Amino acid sequence: MDTSLAKRFKRWSPRGRRLAYARSRAQVERLEDRVLLSAEPMLQQTRPDTAKDVSADNVTLNTVERKTVEVDLAQFEPSATVIDLSKGASQNSRLSGAGDLLALSGQVQNLIVDLSATDNKVTLATEPDGRLRVMADSLYDLVFAKPTGLLAIRGLGGADQVVVKTADLGAAMLVVESETIEVSEGAVLQAEAGVHLIAEASVNGSPTTSTSATVAASVSVNGTVKTAGDLMLLANAALGFTGKPAASLADFSLGADVQASTVLGAKASVTAAGVFVVAVTD
Repeated sequence: MDTSLAKRFKRWSPRGRRLAYARSRAQVERLEDRVLLSAEPMLQQTRPDTAKDVSADNVTLNTVERKTVEVDLAQFEPSATVIDLSKGASQNSRLSGAGDLLALSGQVQNLIVDLSATDNKVTLATEPDGRLRVMADSLYDLVFAKPTGLLAIRGLGGADQVVVKTADLGAAMLVVESETIEVSEGAVLQAEAGVHLIAEASVNGSPTTSTSATVAASVSVNGTVKTAGDLMLLANAALGFTGKPAASLADFSLGADVQASTVLGAKASVTAAGVFVVAVTD
């Protein structure tokens, strides 16, 4: 018998099969290790196909009910520093003025910035020296150090629009009341105590002739908001018509378009203890 042939087939003996199986298993296990190691970063870097439904098994989501209360600026007003942007520096001894610019000296705890009774477009942004600036069309601009407790921008009448650019309020809270409010794309808004953006619009009347009205309130966040408190986005649009036709009218009609919207945009980024998004029409 050819001994070389016998040696070549010796591995198929019972002992040879066990050794061959052990060698093959070791090779497979090492290959599996290499495959898993190479596959892991691919799984971490692959983004999901958002066009498909997402499902998961054995996932537990624990949620805690949170409640937040809309800030009542009337409670702050008696002790707050209130600046009306339709008035000049004479309204407060801490104000100085140069042209259309007002500067508030020192740091205050609570600051309420009032707009006029007409339509206004207002921007909140940061100055190069770190102070905040409220810029308003056809009103005074205001430059001030960030308050320690509260900064509020309050629309008094008309259809106001407030745009928030990059602003760091430190430990304070930001409250904005206006018909339209926007945190612009690319902006970074920081306010540790909370951010409340309240858009409210309403029309009331008792027309005696055919008429129609449009009421719109909107809040949109397209930038970054960081707060240790709550982020509240509230839009409330209301229309109240009680019409009684004049005696001479054969036809009488009332028309209404009431819109309320709150939007967290596709490029928005939010860090907050709680997020409340509400839109109400009445």
